Amino acid sequence: MPTYRVKLTPHVSPDIPEDKYHDRNSLRVKIVASDAEGLNDAKIFGHRYTAVNGSTNQDEFCFVCSVADLRAYPVDVPAAGQDPPFFRKDTIDIYLPNPSMYDAFVKEITDQVAILMKSLTGRDSLEATETHGP
Repeated sequence: MPTYRVKLTPHVSPDIPEDKYHDRNSLRVKIVASDAEGLNDAKIFGHRYTAVNGSTNQDEFCFVCSVADLRAYPVDVPAAGQDPPFFRKDTIDIYLPNPSMYDAFVKEITDQVAILMKSLTGRDSLEATETHGP
């Protein structure tokens, strides 16, 4: 059975646009998935396009993918006509409204990625099992 691994690297950036969380002590966090082992790529974060100001699409992080999501959603951009317009990326880029949320946020993402890796291993175990009838 293959081994499944993804390296997660969190980054903190102080560059907060002035119009974003104005007058708050905000924190911009990026988590990059890389060095995928056992997977086609490290694009394990589900995103979707949302309309901003009625005309511009902006992608936003929505979830850590499940095994089914890895098969269902394309990488980098949603498929034409797909609704909802989900796609996969290797990066989360999010603003936390309070720096005290950082540790819990990174732990939650790390825990969900660990669940994905365990699910991939479990799926392989199920696929490798043969069932014979009476």
